[in-house]
Amino acid sequence: MEINFDDKFYKDVLNALADPIFVKDKNHNWILLNDAFCKFMGKGREELIGKSDYDFFPKNEADVFWNKDEEVFNSEKENINEENFTDSTGKTHVIMTKKTIYRDKNNEKILVGIISDITERKLVENNLIMKNKELERTNRLMIDRELKMIELKKKYKELENKKSEINENSK
Repeated sequence: MEINFDDKFYKDVLNALADPIFVKDKNHNWILLNDAFCKFMGKGREELIGKSDYDFFPKNEADVFWNKDEEVFNSEKENINEENFTDSTGKTHVIMTKKTIYRDKNNEKILVGIISDITERKLVENNLIMKNKELERTNRLMIDRELKMIELKKKYKELENKKSEINENSK
């Protein structure tokens, strides 16, 4: 059975995806976005289409996005990268982007990207790292304490032996 997919079908499928998806032309301008991307950006599709990262992000972030896009355009290899993303409210997120090249019917390169917000995961990860460091410090203190106790027991035993010797010699 062959299914005839029309533009509405593709748009509906793209918009059904929960992760933000974007498509850029060779000039790094957005040419296609799903609803999740618009929501993530806090902007309407009409405000975003035809624009680039530099129109919405701090220069340092836009530079990273642009450079990674350029790597993908030039190498035509998939790129997965962790990046910082400042949303329209000024809140910074940690995102993972996955970008790849698609060639259209005219053999023009088009960049397709998907974004995963990993901010919460990174917070949990950093929290676990801090807790692990604290456990390592506590463990080191416990080991040091145990080693000191062994040394003290050894010295006590030596003193006991000397005391016994003195008592033997004094008889």
